[in-house]
Amino acid sequence: MKPNASATRIRRLLPHGWIEVQLRDVATCRGGYGFPPREQGQGNRIGSVPFFKVSDMNLAPNSRTMLVANNYVDEPALKRLKVRLFDRDTVIFPKIGAAIGTNKKRILTAPSLVDNNVMGIWSTDRDRLTPDYLYFWLLSVDLRAWSAPGALPSITQHAVLESRALLPPIAEQKEVASVLRAVQDAREATRQAVEATLALKQSLVRHLFTYGTGSVLRAEEVRLAETAAGPIPELWSVLSVGEICEVKGGKRLPKGHAFSSTRTEFPYIRVVDLKNGSVDTGDLRFLTPEDRDVLRRYTISSEDVYISIAGSIGIVGRVPEELDGACLTENAAKLVLKDKRTLLPSFLAAFLASPIGRRQIASFTATTTQPKLALGRIAQIRVAVPPLEEQERIASVLDSLRLRLSALNDRQAALGHLFDSLLNVLLVGHRRLLSAEAA
Repeated sequence: MKPNASATRIRRLLPHGWIEVQLRDVATCRGGYGFPPREQGQGNRIGSVPFFKVSDMNLAPNSRTMLVANNYVDEPALKRLKVRLFDRDTVIFPKIGAAIGTNKKRILTAPSLVDNNVMGIWSTDRDRLTPDYLYFWLLSVDLRAWSAPGALPSITQHAVLESRALLPPIAEQKEVASVLRAVQDAREATRQAVEATLALKQSLVRHLFTYGTGSVLRAEEVRLAETAAGPIPELWSVLSVGEICEVKGGKRLPKGHAFSSTRTEFPYIRVVDLKNGSVDTGDLRFLTPEDRDVLRRYTISSEDVYISIAGSIGIVGRVPEELDGACLTENAAKLVLKDKRTLLPSFLAAFLASPIGRRQIASFTATTTQPKLALGRIAQIRVAVPPLEEQERIASVLDSLRLRLSALNDRQAALGHLFDSLLNVLLVGHRRLLSAEAA
């Protein structure tokens, strides 16, 4: 029989030592079981076996390996139902419905059960395919490519095992998996740092806007007053936004006009650019000189505070100095302070972004088919105003946390891009690790 020409061409182009296999030659797979609810124990009990569902893949500890489950099956039930456990190192993924599109893949760390919406796959030839490499290879697969068309998408055992994979030598598989695991671990550690910093920020915001910057241990000594801005120290005052600011709207691009096709000196800030209390400049738009002249009265200063008023309502922050004088979208407003000796813009932005500020913004938002926050309503928002020195301390603490969160989010995104890039080149041999190339 004449060999397939394309397969011959692929083999000829493979890096030294690599092979192309059909997945069924090195692995096998099967679906899980549908147990009656009475057989699924709630919570982990001594001597019980985890019963994983698709929803368990979303639990924070289960970012790569399956460590905890919401349901467990007792040993007597295993014998009664005559089921086979999936061994450790099995890789599981959703096999039915919309969950296929999530592309989640996880590794079992102990003998376990999975439900009938989940499929497990494992290596049957560890001399050619390591479990770790199988997991990372699966991360490069879009599960939708295995899904049968129909009203309810589903993945069959046949579709999986008919797939073809390129495999490097075992030593290289282990090195590739080690590198990818290190990047994945760094990304997970960064995610946990983001969560911890967010929790710290939420706790600090509650304390700072209720008790001020005094010691947490002495918070009970602070005498509070009930106000329209919530409970605040008696020495603070409460003013409306309208009393301390001019509230001005932005402006849309003239009808029929388009943004400049090249970068100009005239940036235009949209709601989608308002992120992390500042402005994300990664996808900024720019105006032509003619349109900038038309919109010249609708600019925002780095000393103003922005607030989104349509679409994603209530996004609050300030523009960086390099965007001072940029034009502002009609879907946002700017708050121009009348007297910076009364209120600092950094404190105002922090207050409006706090739970107290967000609740007021939500209460003033018109609930129509297209929710909108009117400029007159913004003026009615009540702001807790501490002495200027206290404002500076509060704003400084929260700004430091904002910058830390921004840096952590940037790191998380960079690690995600790095992981995807490595996945794309290492699993097909376009780039090889130094030790592999030396071999």
